[in-house]
Amino acid sequence: IASEVLDEVEKRSFTPQDPDDAHFFSTAMQVCCDLKDIKLAYQLNKIMDMGDNWKFLDVDQLNGYWSKFFSLLCMMEQIEVVLKWYKEMSLSFFYPTPKNILDLLQALDAANQLEVIPSVW
Repeated sequence: IASEVLDEVEKRSFTPQDPDDAHFFSTAMQVCCDLKDIKLAYQLNKIMDMGDNWKFLDVDQLNGYWSKFFSLLCMMEQIEVVLKWYKEMSLSFFYPTPKNILDLLQALDAANQLEVIPSVW
């Protein structure tokens, strides 16, 4: 069902009209995490980046969204992809939580890439 909703939402840009609208992207990303569905998360992220959709999220919600997205990346993506996102995200709009750092360290360990730690610290 989540995929069908995103397929429909993907076709347009929205304007927040209700205070609860602000919860859509955070809740949808949590669903992606619960399902461990990275493809769905990428689709959601594409929608969030479309037009002014990012305005649905305040600073705290935006960081929560990126935190969930990053945790999912660490769990499901190749380490090169994780590091690319980390470098792009952490330079501009993402403040990693302790859990995100732990997720990154676990991903580096699983990929036998612990020597990369100094470059991400």
